Amino acid sequence: MTPREQEIQRRTQLSETRVTKAVFPPTTNHHNTLFGGTALAWMDEVSFIAATRFCRLPLVTVSSDRIDFKHAIPAGSIVELIGRVVKVGNTSLKVEVEVFVEGLYQEGRERAISGSFSFVAVDEQQKPVPVLPTSCGVAPTSSTAWPIAAPATCRATRWAAAAICWTCRAVSCPCRT
Repeated sequence: MTPREQEIQRRTQLSETRVTKAVFPPTTNHHNTLFGGTALAWMDEVSFIAATRFCRLPLVTVSSDRIDFKHAIPAGSIVELIGRVVKVGNTSLKVEVEVFVEGLYQEGRERAISGSFSFVAVDEQQKPVPVLPTSCGVAPTSSTAWPIAAPATCRATRWAAAAICWTCRAVSCPCRT
């Protein structure tokens, strides 16, 4: 496994996001089930949190792909949303979100909704930036997969409180001098 693949695997595990919500009448429609738009907003929020945890950079949602509503979610239910990074590009991430529903007073749960959301990391000028650092041994695996040049040095700039490297955003890295 390459250093980049190892870093992706590590960050993917750390970025999984779980949010649990109760479905109350203000979030339901005339069928007494969760509004689809409310479910989509919750899913976008969970996917954004997972993507942000992965790269710790400003992100924008660029698309939502194939949202499948398998079961209605009735009022008085508990839902758990689980977001996982499933694909990492140069400047983009794809996050899959699953929504599980369970009754308040019953055992068991089932998947009710699933979908994926794509994000792009951006800088202050809203221009795409790499989602992974280009130093500390995490280099591109091919010229087309990650065509950004690595910075020359870390310049001893750190996140003050956490002592995190600005270049690679890692706590312990070989670029520290």
